[in-house]
Amino acid sequence: EMCSTGYEGPLCAVCQSSYYSWFQKCYKCPSAWRTGLQIVGVAAIFTFTMLILYFADKARRGKSQTLVDHIAAKFKIIIGFGQVMAGVLDAMVYIPWPKLLLSFGKYLKLVELNVVAIATPRSEER
Repeated sequence: EMCSTGYEGPLCAVCQSSYYSWFQKCYKCPSAWRTGLQIVGVAAIFTFTMLILYFADKARRGKSQTLVDHIAAKFKIIIGFGQVMAGVLDAMVYIPWPKLLLSFGKYLKLVELNVVAIATPRSEER
């Protein structure tokens, strides 16, 4: 076989079934227990954050919006834009995007907040 480990297809541009693509490279999939542990951790952090926001909002009812609220709203819009753009660039790899946009896309991957992909060790690069 002419493809490197983890790659397959006529041009060796597709990841094999036990590998996933990240930044146009194939990495070996993490074990099921590690993925499960990461999901439980993210769910716990999300639940804790929602509880804090719920009780903070309950204590603040009736008061007008603060400067922090306005900044947080704008920050959420920026994060949402970054997540959408990172997803589009990742999903449509067959489009010959300009190099500048692809380099910008690498930074958008950090904003995408894909916790499983971020927490996966990169030492298994193929």
